[in-house]
Amino acid sequence: MEIRLRHTGRLDGVALEQLVAAEGAIYSDCGWRRWELPIFAEYGRNIVFEVDGVLAGSAQLIRAWDQPSLVYLAGFGLLPERQKQGLGTRCLALLIAQMKEQGAGSIELTAAPDNTAAVKIYSDAGFRVMARHDAKYGPGEDRLIMRLNLEEPTS
Repeated sequence: MEIRLRHTGRLDGVALEQLVAAEGAIYSDCGWRRWELPIFAEYGRNIVFEVDGVLAGSAQLIRAWDQPSLVYLAGFGLLPERQKQGLGTRCLALLIAQMKEQGAGSIELTAAPDNTAAVKIYSDAGFRVMARHDAKYGPGEDRLIMRLNLEEPTS
Protein backbone atom coordinates (compact mmCIF):
# COMPACT_ATOMS: atom_id res chain seq x y z
CA MET A 1 0.00 0.00 0.00
CA GLU A 2 1.44 3.36 -1.05
CA ILE A 3 0.36 6.47 0.88
CA ARG A 4 1.11 9.80 -0.74
CA LEU A 5 0.60 13.34 0.55
CA ARG A 6 -0.03 15.89 -2.17
CA HIS A 7 -0.35 19.65 -1.81
CA THR A 8 -3.27 20.54 -4.04
CA GLY A 9 -2.42 24.12 -4.88
CA ARG A 10 -5.28 26.08 -6.42
CA LEU A 11 -8.57 24.14 -6.48
CA ASP A 12 -11.27 24.32 -9.09
CA GLY A 13 -13.65 22.13 -11.05
CA VAL A 14 -13.55 18.40 -10.42
CA ALA A 15 -10.85 18.55 -7.72
CA LEU A 16 -12.89 21.04 -5.70
CA GLU A 17 -16.11 19.04 -6.03
CA GLN A 18 -14.29 15.84 -5.05
CA LEU A 19 -12.88 17.42 -1.89
CA VAL A 20 -16.18 19.06 -0.94
CA ALA A 21 -17.87 15.64 -1.25
CA ALA A 22 -15.09 14.03 0.82
CA GLU A 23 -15.45 16.68 3.55
CA GLY A 24 -19.19 16.04 3.68
CA ALA A 25 -18.57 12.30 4.04
CA ILE A 26 -15.97 12.81 6.77
CA TYR A 27 -17.56 15.61 8.82
CA SER A 28 -21.20 15.85 7.71
CA ASP A 29 -22.31 19.48 8.05
CA CYS A 30 -19.06 20.57 9.76
CA GLY A 31 -16.78 19.89 6.78
CA TRP A 32 -15.09 22.53 4.64
CA ARG A 33 -17.31 23.91 1.91
CA ARG A 34 -16.67 25.04 -1.67
CA TRP A 35 -16.08 28.61 -0.46
CA GLU A 36 -13.49 27.65 2.17
CA LEU A 37 -11.41 24.94 0.52
CA PRO A 38 -10.10 27.14 -2.33
CA ILE A 39 -8.94 29.73 0.22
CA PHE A 40 -7.04 27.09 2.21
CA ALA A 41 -5.55 25.70 -0.97
CA GLU A 42 -4.38 29.08 -2.22
CA TYR A 43 -3.40 30.92 0.97
CA GLY A 44 -2.84 28.13 3.44
CA ARG A 45 -2.07 24.52 2.68
CA ASN A 46 -4.51 21.86 1.53
CA ILE A 47 -3.04 18.37 1.55
CA VAL A 48 -4.78 15.31 0.17
CA PHE A 49 -3.94 11.79 1.26
CA GLU A 50 -3.95 9.27 -1.55
CA VAL A 51 -3.74 5.52 -1.00
CA ASP A 52 -2.63 3.67 -4.11
CA GLY A 53 -3.58 6.75 -6.14
CA VAL A 54 -7.12 7.09 -4.73
CA LEU A 55 -8.28 9.97 -2.51
CA ALA A 56 -8.46 8.78 1.11
CA GLY A 57 -8.68 12.05 3.06
CA SER A 58 -7.29 15.52 3.50
CA ALA A 59 -5.79 18.08 5.86
CA GLN A 60 -5.95 21.86 5.93
CA LEU A 61 -3.21 23.94 7.54
CA ILE A 62 -2.49 27.61 8.14
CA ARG A 63 0.37 29.51 9.77
CA ALA A 64 -0.10 31.85 12.69
CA TRP A 65 0.54 35.53 11.89
CA ASP A 66 2.08 36.27 15.28
CA GLN A 67 4.08 33.01 15.44
CA PRO A 68 5.22 32.08 11.90
CA SER A 69 6.77 28.80 13.07
CA LEU A 70 3.37 27.68 14.43
CA VAL A 71 1.23 25.66 12.01
CA TYR A 72 -2.44 25.24 12.85
CA LEU A 73 -4.00 21.97 11.69
CA ALA A 74 -7.49 23.25 10.90
CA GLY A 75 -8.75 19.97 9.45
CA PHE A 76 -7.57 16.36 9.31
CA GLY A 77 -9.69 13.41 8.30
CA LEU A 78 -10.11 10.24 6.31
CA LEU A 79 -13.10 9.05 4.33
CA PRO A 80 -15.29 6.72 6.41
CA GLU A 81 -14.29 3.66 4.36
CA ARG A 82 -10.61 4.42 5.09
CA GLN A 83 -10.99 4.81 8.84
CA LYS A 84 -10.02 2.20 11.46
CA GLN A 85 -7.22 0.76 9.28
CA GLY A 86 -4.25 2.54 10.88
CA LEU A 87 -4.14 5.04 8.00
CA GLY A 88 -4.85 8.05 10.22
CA THR A 89 -1.72 7.37 12.24
CA ARG A 90 0.38 6.88 9.11
CA CYS A 91 -1.00 9.94 7.31
CA LEU A 92 -0.50 12.10 10.41
CA ALA A 93 3.12 10.91 10.75
CA LEU A 94 3.79 11.79 7.10
CA LEU A 95 2.14 15.17 7.54
CA ILE A 96 4.18 15.93 10.67
CA ALA A 97 7.41 14.98 8.87
CA GLN A 98 6.48 17.22 5.93
CA MET A 99 5.71 20.18 8.21
CA LYS A 100 9.01 19.71 10.04
CA GLU A 101 10.89 19.63 6.70
CA GLN A 102 9.13 22.86 5.75
CA GLY A 103 10.37 24.64 8.88
CA ALA A 104 7.43 24.40 11.25
CA GLY A 105 8.40 24.64 14.90
CA SER A 106 5.11 23.36 16.29
CA ILE A 107 1.67 22.20 15.21
CA GLU A 108 -1.50 23.08 17.08
CA LEU A 109 -5.05 21.74 16.68
CA THR A 110 -8.35 21.36 18.45
CA ALA A 111 -10.16 18.11 19.14
CA ALA A 112 -13.49 17.31 20.73
CA PRO A 113 -12.80 15.83 24.19
CA ASP A 114 -15.26 13.00 23.53
CA ASN A 115 -13.65 12.08 20.20
CA THR A 116 -11.41 9.52 21.88
CA ALA A 117 -10.12 8.06 18.59
CA ALA A 118 -8.84 11.46 17.41
CA VAL A 119 -7.40 12.38 20.81
CA LYS A 120 -5.58 9.04 20.93
CA ILE A 121 -4.09 9.42 17.43
CA TYR A 122 -2.89 12.92 18.24
CA SER A 123 -1.57 11.93 21.68
CA ASP A 124 0.24 8.91 20.25
CA ALA A 125 1.90 11.24 17.71
CA GLY A 126 3.23 13.40 20.56
CA PHE A 127 0.57 16.13 20.79
CA ARG A 128 -0.10 17.30 24.34
CA VAL A 129 -3.24 18.95 25.71
CA MET A 130 -2.47 22.63 26.39
CA ALA A 131 -5.95 23.77 27.41
CA ARG A 132 -9.64 22.98 27.31
CA HIS A 133 -12.09 25.54 25.91
CA ASP A 134 -15.69 24.86 26.86
CA ALA A 135 -18.23 25.99 24.26
CA LYS A 136 -15.46 27.07 21.85
CA TYR A 137 -17.79 26.56 18.87
CA GLY A 138 -21.03 27.17 20.76
CA PRO A 139 -22.98 25.41 23.54
CA GLY A 140 -21.92 21.78 23.92
CA GLU A 141 -19.00 22.21 21.48
CA ASP A 142 -16.06 21.85 23.86
CA ARG A 143 -12.54 21.52 22.46
CA LEU A 144 -9.13 20.43 23.65
CA ILE A 145 -6.24 22.57 22.40
CA MET A 146 -3.35 20.23 21.57
CA ARG A 147 0.18 21.08 20.48
CA LEU A 148 3.17 19.17 19.14
CA ASN A 149 6.62 20.73 19.49
CA LEU A 150 8.73 19.89 16.43
CA GLU A 151 11.86 21.73 17.50
CA GLU A 152 14.66 19.64 18.88
CA PRO A 153 15.07 20.11 22.63
CA THR A 154 18.29 21.88 23.54
CA SER A 155 20.49 20.21 26.11
